[in-house]
Amino acid sequence: MKLKSLWKLLTGAMASGFAIVLVWAPRTESKIPPALRENPTASPPVAEAVEIAQIFGRTRYQKLAEADRFIKLGNLGEAERLQRQVKPAFAPASPPPKPVLEISDVSPAARVYWREANAGLQQGLESKTFVPLELLTENYPDFIPGHLLLASAAQKYGRPERAIAALERATSLYPDNTELLDRKIALLAEQDQWLEAAIAARQFALTYPKNPQAAKYDRLADKHFQKYRSQIEQDLFGLGIAHVVTCEIIGDCLRGELIELLLQGEAAAGKEFAESLKKDLTLVEDPAVVEYVNEIGQKLAKFMGRDEFEYEFYVVEDSTPNAFALPGGKIFINSGLMKLMGSEAELAGLLGHEIGHAVLSHGFLAISQNAVVDTINEVIPFGEIITWLTSLDNSRNQERQADILGTRAIAAAGYAADGLHSVMQLFKQLQRNAPPEWLSTHPAPRSRVRYLEELIQRNGYNRYAYEGVESYQRVMRAPEPTRTQPASTPRRNQPRSGPVALNIVQKKDDVQISINRANVNATGGFTVDLVIKNDSNDKFGFVPLFVQVLDDSGNRVSSRFLLTAGEDAFVPPGGSLRRTLLIVGARWQTGSQDLTVVVKESTPGGRVFRIPL
Repeated sequence: MKLKSLWKLLTGAMASGFAIVLVWAPRTESKIPPALRENPTASPPVAEAVEIAQIFGRTRYQKLAEADRFIKLGNLGEAERLQRQVKPAFAPASPPPKPVLEISDVSPAARVYWREANAGLQQGLESKTFVPLELLTENYPDFIPGHLLLASAAQKYGRPERAIAALERATSLYPDNTELLDRKIALLAEQDQWLEAAIAARQFALTYPKNPQAAKYDRLADKHFQKYRSQIEQDLFGLGIAHVVTCEIIGDCLRGELIELLLQGEAAAGKEFAESLKKDLTLVEDPAVVEYVNEIGQKLAKFMGRDEFEYEFYVVEDSTPNAFALPGGKIFINSGLMKLMGSEAELAGLLGHEIGHAVLSHGFLAISQNAVVDTINEVIPFGEIITWLTSLDNSRNQERQADILGTRAIAAAGYAADGLHSVMQLFKQLQRNAPPEWLSTHPAPRSRVRYLEELIQRNGYNRYAYEGVESYQRVMRAPEPTRTQPASTPRRNQPRSGPVALNIVQKKDDVQISINRANVNATGGFTVDLVIKNDSNDKFGFVPLFVQVLDDSGNRVSSRFLLTAGEDAFVPPGGSLRRTLLIVGARWQTGSQDLTVVVKESTPGGRVFRIPL
């Protein structure tokens, strides 16, 4: 972080009353330099900025640590008094308007909208139906029949997506209204969106475990998930047979691997994805850190309601503040993010949020929705799915779902219920300068911080409970952890991610193929840009499936030649073509890659280009 940015971050944190503690700083007494007291906007030397962070952090976390000691002694009143000194007060949460079920209980204007919409529906006039319904649901969101009628009208006019969107909006406002939920689940099922229906039912069961209908929705979630699995088995049966032929002929077995994972379910898929990802990451293996994170994660997982998952928690040696969840309860958190936090409750809040994404199948759902099975290798190549999952952009609704489950879990586990809120406050400060990577997939605007405050207050969660400051900082101040790469995945030196200039050319007659650039990602996966220049009088054609990559033993390495759907693989006379070759089955090495790119001509010349990489 640049010096000026760091200073802005610190002064911004002081102004807001929120502490940022650099937990790796040594324990030394210091005072704010006089020059900075006189001119607090000056850019101080880095060492002085760290000193200020220490002072500011101690003020908050020492109080919270002292409160923890009173909690252990059973003196909860004194603990709360101390915490209130350093925790900013929440603005009072206004209760949501009570749902209105009868038209006689709404205003005259709402009754007009209702009357016009029903008349339009009876007359078969689409605009006369939807215009008043949109105004009704927007201006009177507490009138439940308005949302239901809007969904019915959208169904009548063949707009199921609009109907589902209307019910999604309504259930986000009134998540405990079972009439809205039942209609949404039924509509999703009618559209064969079995997985989405299962998630909607499971969310209610997990969020309201004491509700008398929780068990019913839990069973409904299992029922719809089984229907989803049966559906995917049926849809993939023919594709699977076709794939066997493709695999035997050209050695393209990647699609079959993904089909098999989807059929096995999210727990098996998550395990496979995690094992593959671990090979490309440097994991922190210090037992004090690993066991500590795992203990907290497992404690929270017990409150999540998905006992079929084998939860695993990994700390990645990476200074980037980031965390993500893979299907099946596989959670990864970067060491850089842990260093920014200062208490066990904050770590629990973050882990609870990520576990929430996993138990609500958000990643598994994204694979099913965005990587359509019959075109999955065209949309997201199998080897890139893991990278895609680690940077998944969740919807605002999914973020709130994960917030709800995560916050409920940390409160139930005995932590201060504002642990995740504190992390979001920290990210809000960091967002003023260079936003952490976590914010690109977990947006934390001001409105979301406010939403967390309302969530805590409306549910009566205790934000003056155990923080775990000393235990957290004791682990984070432990000796430098041992970091090793798994023995099964030896790696040579790898450059930083980004473009790498190359100059590799092969020419046959008047056709030239060159590789002038590689693009390496953070995990070592890479693509190369192929430029095919045709100076002959005839067109040059090639078969994308026969653009292959071989290792030094002549074995094929998984790869994908990326063409736009429907595009001809021809280069006209005097023309050129630049396209990307994705290398899936290898990682970038410093120096020679020990790989050969093979391009086979499909036009009468029959030439074969072998380009060492």
